[in-house]
Amino acid sequence: MNRSLLAFVCALALPTLTHAQDPTPPRIDDGSIRWVLSNNSEASGGPPYNVGWGMYVDFRMTGEPRADATILLRFRKGSQALGRLRCTSGGVSGGQLGYDCRDANLRIQTTGRIEVDAVWVDPDTDTETPLRTFVLNVATVGRMRNAETPDATQQYVDYHSEILSTVSLPGSARGADQVAFRFWMSPTEWGGGQFADSDLTFRCRVDGQPLPAANPNERARILLIQEEDPVVTGSRYEGAAVNPTTDPIRFVRMRLVAPIALNEDGHYSWTWLLSDHPGHWECDLKSDGETVRTFRFDAQGDHLLPHAEQANGLALGPGHTLVETVIPASSPRDFRTDPAAARTAGFFGRAWTTDSMRALAAAVPAIGSPRPAEPRVAGFGPNAPTELMARGAAPASSGGGGAARSGGRTRTSRGR
Repeated sequence: MNRSLLAFVCALALPTLTHAQDPTPPRIDDGSIRWVLSNNSEASGGPPYNVGWGMYVDFRMTGEPRADATILLRFRKGSQALGRLRCTSGGVSGGQLGYDCRDANLRIQTTGRIEVDAVWVDPDTDTETPLRTFVLNVATVGRMRNAETPDATQQYVDYHSEILSTVSLPGSARGADQVAFRFWMSPTEWGGGQFADSDLTFRCRVDGQPLPAANPNERARILLIQEEDPVVTGSRYEGAAVNPTTDPIRFVRMRLVAPIALNEDGHYSWTWLLSDHPGHWECDLKSDGETVRTFRFDAQGDHLLPHAEQANGLALGPGHTLVETVIPASSPRDFRTDPAAARTAGFFGRAWTTDSMRALAAAVPAIGSPRPAEPRVAGFGPNAPTELMARGAAPASSGGGGAARSGGRTRTSRGR
């Protein structure tokens, strides 16, 4: 095959989202991004200690991105540069170009509020165009190796701010023809993977009127899937107890496939057809009769209408919609919430711009404690300083201590 013909064939094989000329850079899909922190620790003749964290990030793009473009993520604390990631395309999925990047050995030791500037790099000119700035809260949890010896602390990305960042997806695990919702929560112990729907119910009202069951003789099928489960566990020891008492923290991205059909292809006997019920929907997801979430959205024809936040700058994928979410204080599946984080922003640093979302944020209930309790260890007080244990200080009851030495064996763990 001659070179001209080969170039022509290769051009035809490029993804449909790739364009030779893209006058304006695309945007990151705010509802798609996921941050997975990895911890690095070392040990040299004593307890292990934390030597900084790295990060894995994946997300999708909206608009018409070029597959050969690069996205840079620059981490900083105010004006202090901390590190950066270079993200490249992983191909098209669900009509969107996906990106991912990772570096487990960034070894950033800064915690608390971290800003991440996302920059689009033109593949022809290397011109950089700012996309947006994300805000992460990197928190610390203490850990123990046994009742008297500290383990390396672990850092994790706190997702409490994302409890209202619920997005509807124009597809589902059963096919591309049912309404699906993606939402974050910090749950109770709940197993893993795909959950049985035997104890789940999904009931809706449209313009305040209850929808009757689509088929009274057949139970509606509800699918609730745990997409990811970044777990960090803080081990807490009481005195010289042999067995640890753990105080876990976990954040899970869930996908709920609702019994609502977008079109006739997804219309089963137990589903409602969206186009038959235009108006304002309110749907309760219940577990054993107790409400876990209430989802609110407007529908017209075969689609959900965009939320006003999307007109104010919230960037979501094609056909994706911000869904208003109510979290009841009596939710049987929520283990922890942080109302202050929910009030501050959603989608990792994007302040709410509408009265309805600000009202929902103000109404997030306080459930449990936002963070695990500090570990207790013999020889220290009831709240042994996390920083002291991270440096490998030995408790008084075991005969002294001192700062941890560098140059030991390195271990990396992915936020769990």
